[in-house]
Amino acid sequence: MGIFTPELFEFLAELADHNDRAWFEANRHRYEDHVKQACFTFVEEVAGPLAGFSARFEAVPRIQGGSVFRIHRDTRFTKDPAPYRTSAAMRIGISGVGDVHTAGLYLSLEPGRSTTGAGFWKPSTAVAQRVRANIDARPDQWSGAVAALPPGLELMRVDSLVRAPKDYPAGHPFVDDLRLKSFVASGPLDDAAVLGDHFPEAWIGMVERAIPLLKFLCDAVDVDL
Repeated sequence: MGIFTPELFEFLAELADHNDRAWFEANRHRYEDHVKQACFTFVEEVAGPLAGFSARFEAVPRIQGGSVFRIHRDTRFTKDPAPYRTSAAMRIGISGVGDVHTAGLYLSLEPGRSTTGAGFWKPSTAVAQRVRANIDARPDQWSGAVAALPPGLELMRVDSLVRAPKDYPAGHPFVDDLRLKSFVASGPLDDAAVLGDHFPEAWIGMVERAIPLLKFLCDAVDVDL
């Protein structure tokens, strides 16, 4: 049996239909056993292989200050009052990167909508400018890092500047990449794959090919991955 079981997806699907505190408290034991603990176990499983790639990966199997997102949503700045996430989300960060909450490896599990990714998610303007400068200065390395991505992972282009950023011509050969606000390679995961006996190993094999992209991004902020 794999780390993630059908009960994880069943719980999240039911939570989407009953996103209120009364239902959650009545089913908290299911969350603790099949979601939170499973995420902790996954992070523990991948910590060793990731450390083999770089000691800077921070795979911490806990919620507060760790790699697993809390299930509770911050509803202070949104019109959506739903108190809980309907996904099980994890982020394995990279020590030394200034935007500590944006850089790393991502995994989000949700029935029929699971995804994984790697990169810098919505970094500060200063960090984004440094990444763009690195793309401009080292286009061959950037192209190589993108080309090394495995099938199923590709640069996200859903959030970009309308025009070429300041100091770069509209005709720049990498203008579409320079316009990105997030520098993340992402892709979907099949539910059956997530539930597979060897999902941690398969995930490691996938994200290993994203290491050149992460290294390129970290180089932009003078961090040696």
